[in-house]
Amino acid sequence: MTCCDRWPRPAPPRYRTTRPHTLTSRLVATLRADPIAELPGGRTPWLESAEPTLIELVFDRAGKHLTLAQQLVGSLNLLRYGGPRRLAALVESGLLGAAATRLCQKALATSDPASVLAARTEKELAPDRLAKRLRRAHMHTQILDILDNTPGTPVWESLEAEHAKEPIPAWEHVVRHPTAPHAFKARNAAHLHRLSAHDAPLGRELTLARARYGINGSTRGPVDALLDHLLRTGELTGRDLVHDAVPAAVVLSYLGRARRRSDAPEEVHVALEEVTRLVAERLGDNTHAWRDVYTRLTNPAISPAPAFTTRELLSTRDDQPQHI
Repeated sequence: MTCCDRWPRPAPPRYRTTRPHTLTSRLVATLRADPIAELPGGRTPWLESAEPTLIELVFDRAGKHLTLAQQLVGSLNLLRYGGPRRLAALVESGLLGAAATRLCQKALATSDPASVLAARTEKELAPDRLAKRLRRAHMHTQILDILDNTPGTPVWESLEAEHAKEPIPAWEHVVRHPTAPHAFKARNAAHLHRLSAHDAPLGRELTLARARYGINGSTRGPVDALLDHLLRTGELTGRDLVHDAVPAAVVLSYLGRARRRSDAPEEVHVALEEVTRLVAERLGDNTHAWRDVYTRLTNPAISPAPAFTTRELLSTRDDQPQHI
């Protein structure tokens, strides 16, 4: 794939396209024979491509329904790989929106239209512009539409910086986007769904980050299957369960059931040994400490779930971190 020059990217471009050959001509013929057929992969990758005929076909079908960013990227690549005459024909066709038409006309009137159009396209694709559009979105579908239809790959670190400067209201939907990298999701794990059997992630870093914000323990069977799987695959360790996973009530309930099972993961025994050590070290025979732990474990008014890890639960109040 060839796209306009953008800000530095942490990963290769999303799409690769072939040079013009029989595959392109067959695809064009198929699409022209069926006016309502969608381009495979959607519109954006073809606007980013080096295939001028397919770029023109996208404009012919979608035209003014494309975003300004899509129109500029498609126009730039049509100019680069089809030449100024084909871009001029597109401008004259009326398929572009008013803003894109003016920008292309201005570029074509210069001695170096590609540089002029590339500079304006880069400005439109800058992280601050993307963040501005995301701030106006409040629904999951709107966030998906913006991210999926913006050419290129977002610089997720730049989006985080923009969010820190001025919050994006639907930030959780940005974090949960399917293409968001694991490291980005791990840094923003507070905005992810609690770990459950339905969407256990791949990768220890993200699993541990999500466990710190809560394991969904609403039903016994799924949470046992989930934690069994994570412990067996090494995405969580027994020590993680005690020192990082919350809420303590779900972790302790799981360990209580697992210790009686012959097929429990080996890491269950590691976790139980760590709990035994912490109990002996921090509670011992102190009746008041035991009563305090029981109160924090069972009284949601004092300890709203998922406030405490098991290690924190078994600590004295002086050892407790302050949860807000």
